[in-house]
Amino acid sequence: MDKLNELISRYDLPSLGDFEKDFGRVEKVDNYILSEFRKKIAEKIDYFISILESLVQPDNNLSGIYESRYLSDEQRQELFGIFRILMSYSRKSSSLSTSYDEEKEAEFIKDFYNEWQSIKPIMENYLFLLSDMWKKEINSDDIKENYMG
Repeated sequence: MDKLNELISRYDLPSLGDFEKDFGRVEKVDNYILSEFRKKIAEKIDYFISILESLVQPDNNLSGIYESRYLSDEQRQELFGIFRILMSYSRKSSSLSTSYDEEKEAEFIKDFYNEWQSIKPIMENYLFLLSDMWKKEINSDDIKENYMG
């Protein structure tokens, strides 16, 4: 933990508690701990990319097709903007996984953590709205209109 605290201080990273609150518990604390932090972030990024992808471009995804009907064009544009940000960080994380560079790992963690603080409330709002939408009664016309079989 001394190594971790030293890295947190040196690179002005979020505390372990703050990080784990947003991205989950980091199990492995070793010489490449920042890589483990980045991997936890990448898991969260990938999770939200899959949600956003089904909303912005639902294709044959039944939940995405149904949910996207409840979004305005402006909301879809906002979600696409978040999708682009997450994709950029996803690709950056992939590039960092090719070789360990402590400074670049720290920069990625710090940058994304700060970005996530502005994305998180927007995503929470949309997910609440979508969750609430599923509680509403579905009429047979909606089912027929969305059925792709």
